[in-house]
Amino acid sequence: MATDLVTRQDPAGTDCHGNAAAEAAAGKRVRVRTSGTIDLFDLAAGLWRQRRVIAAVPVLMLAVAGCWLLVTPPVYESRAVMEIGRVPAAANGTEAAPIEVPRTVAQRLREQYQVNGLQGNVLPRLSAVEWSGRRSGTVLVMRAQAASAAGARAELETVVAALMADHSARFETKLTLRAEHVARLRESRDRLEVQIDQFTDAIEGLRDSEPVQASLLTVEASEMASRLSALDRRITQAELAALPPVSQPSRLLSRPDLRESPVHPARSRVLAMAALLGLIVGVGIGLLRELLTKRKAQQA
Repeated sequence: MATDLVTRQDPAGTDCHGNAAAEAAAGKRVRVRTSGTIDLFDLAAGLWRQRRVIAAVPVLMLAVAGCWLLVTPPVYESRAVMEIGRVPAAANGTEAAPIEVPRTVAQRLREQYQVNGLQGNVLPRLSAVEWSGRRSGTVLVMRAQAASAAGARAELETVVAALMADHSARFETKLTLRAEHVARLRESRDRLEVQIDQFTDAIEGLRDSEPVQASLLTVEASEMASRLSALDRRITQAELAALPPVSQPSRLLSRPDLRESPVHPARSRVLAMAALLGLIVGVGIGLLRELLTKRKAQQA
């Protein structure tokens, strides 16, 4: 890149080339400006001359942000985490399934409490319902907002209590169906056991007089005994499926909390953004003022 020296006439009629040469001959340091570059020393000096403007703009922005924070009502939030319980997937099954499908729970709560609906800005309100699957179950995260921390917690406690009561009723209904299924299995087992006893008595009576008939009855009694063993296994599995950890009611992993700091407006974030924006705008205004001042000096 070519190096240019700024030419300027001095009062004695010599230009800056002569001055630079004289200063170089005298052993002084000469600052030479390179074409197409910015002199950082001049830039820093210009910003220093505009320091009052650069400092005033962030102060003004902070004042505006502070006034906005004063007139904006705070919004507080409470959060609760619930694990949806599990029940046997079917009355005669052994695999577990959630008491209610997580996506269905979230959608039902959003519609019931008009989350993100027409009443989305009315406080207190249920502000969010989220769910995430886990290997051990399904976690439901709920958030409520209100004009006070206590109001947000009270609103969320109402929602959680209603949901827990609904899931408790569903859980009891599933266990009742499972108990009825076990009772029917036991009745079948008792009838089969009576038949086996009858066949055993008949076999003992026919063993000497009619051995062939006794042998046939013995084979049929063996099949009944196999069916009895299968029923015993089904009864055991059905009873275990109604007990933890296969079946368990919904429970709260985290009760509605009380948060003293509002979620909106975020005061520290607003003030930090105002200060940063004010600094950027202030530097821009300072550079613009410095440029205009230099142009006026050159035109004069």
